[in-house]
Amino acid sequence: MADESSAFRYLLDCLAARPLPDPPADADWDALYSLLVRHRLAARFHALIKLRQERWPESFRERLRLFRVAQGMYGEQCGLRVRQSLAALKEARVSVIVLKGWAYIQTIYGGDASQRLCEDVDLLVHPRRVDAAEAALARLGCEPERESWPGYHRRYTNGERLFFPSRPGNPANTFSIGLHWGLIHIPSYDARRVDMDKLFARTRPLNVAGVDALELGAEDEVVYACAHWGLHHRFDPALFRYYEIAAQIARAGESLCWEVAAARAREWRLTIPVREGLERVERLWPGTVPRSAREALAGLSPARGERFVHAWNGLTVKYPALAHLLTWLTFPDWRQRPLIALQDVFPSRAYMEWRYGRAPFGFWPWLYARRFLRALPCFRERS
Repeated sequence: MADESSAFRYLLDCLAARPLPDPPADADWDALYSLLVRHRLAARFHALIKLRQERWPESFRERLRLFRVAQGMYGEQCGLRVRQSLAALKEARVSVIVLKGWAYIQTIYGGDASQRLCEDVDLLVHPRRVDAAEAALARLGCEPERESWPGYHRRYTNGERLFFPSRPGNPANTFSIGLHWGLIHIPSYDARRVDMDKLFARTRPLNVAGVDALELGAEDEVVYACAHWGLHHRFDPALFRYYEIAAQIARAGESLCWEVAAARAREWRLTIPVREGLERVERLWPGTVPRSAREALAGLSPARGERFVHAWNGLTVKYPALAHLLTWLTFPDWRQRPLIALQDVFPSRAYMEWRYGRAPFGFWPWLYARRFLRALPCFRERS
């Protein structure tokens, strides 16, 4: 996080302090507003300044208010879908852990969806209950994402996307559910990586959108938040991600056992993103991460395999196509690796015709040429 502007430093102070510090007399309000939008904190900042809003210019407050109202209208509609999904799973007696955004809306943002944009909901169910979960969501009319080959997601990934019904032929234009049966999917899904029985045993109750569900245990939450940010979002510099990690640490307080968190990071092979995430949070808000935590993590040495994964994963920021190659190289069952690659590169006829349309003269293998041409930008360096 290299931004050293006065607006950025003031924003850091506001996110850390209660009560909020007074704004500087020479504040550049346009710069601060742009910064808040870029870091996805505009609506949150509006909520933070509401108690003593007279200290901020009316025009600045109004811009924040309108941003939050628009985000809140969208969030309210999404919340209805979240409630439907969780209610259906509860009725089917499927225990579900709410991950990331919609869990944070409850635990960090006080249940106010206007403060945190969340365009989907990620739900984790036990692998033994996936069939029941899919059946419950199907009764709501949810449509599963198209697979390159039937059963691909169950065999090779940690989850699937389901869409609420939309206009015919275009389900992706609506709110989606990420239904997961595994916690970690990068570099590849390994069912043995996380013991799901123990993970569910450590969960905490959480009411989301008016429905009783579960959230991860405190140590699991911090480790997962850092890992998701580092692996999936490739250390995205958006400040709201750091803020949410810091908020989870503050929320857990002394109940968070850092020795357990360090052991979990080592067990799940997530030492690098956890250490990096906590170091960055500590640089932004000194004192957030206790010295005992930093010492526990500093003593961990990532295995060679983990270092390889993170070095390669970093390259995918500029070369997205390398992500597929990393998955093929690291899938735990080496006998399945060639089959994954073939199914990724050469999807089924049904998938090809759905994705790319009818082929000239009905000769559908020509669609592979169309597929490869569209994929070429993924092999170029991304600026």
